[in-house]
Amino acid sequence: MLNSILTARIIEGRGIRASNNSSIVINLQIEGQTANSEPVLVQNGVDPVWKEVISFDIATGRENLFIQVADADTGRLLAQGEVYLEILRDQYKHDEWVQLETPNRKGEPAGRLLFNLHWIHSKRKFLQDILRIQDTALEEYSNEKQ
Repeated sequence: MLNSILTARIIEGRGIRASNNSSIVINLQIEGQTANSEPVLVQNGVDPVWKEVISFDIATGRENLFIQVADADTGRLLAQGEVYLEILRDQYKHDEWVQLETPNRKGEPAGRLLFNLHWIHSKRKFLQDILRIQDTALEEYSNEKQ
């Protein structure tokens, strides 16, 4: 999977249990790589918004994307979840609400995060799909014009 890239755009969170006026950070991990978002301040019960993009070079595509939400000030882990890379195999962009659970309490809900995810694992196939879609759109336009 040479030149395979996973792009994760963190958009927003809902129902994440954080102390008021604390900052939270998202930690993403896959294939031995780790990246952190910028901290976002949680104030007056307003759900946090990031709109931050993080990219990873993917070697095998066999591991899931692991997500951790932590208090940026104390480092305390607030929630965790994961995304199965298999759902991104079609190379389309996916908007995914990831359900989070409380650490050490498997299955206990701890909010959710909205991601826009895109995994390009075959540039050739990706470009062929784009060309096919454009050809179809041009053909439909030509038919409508007639």
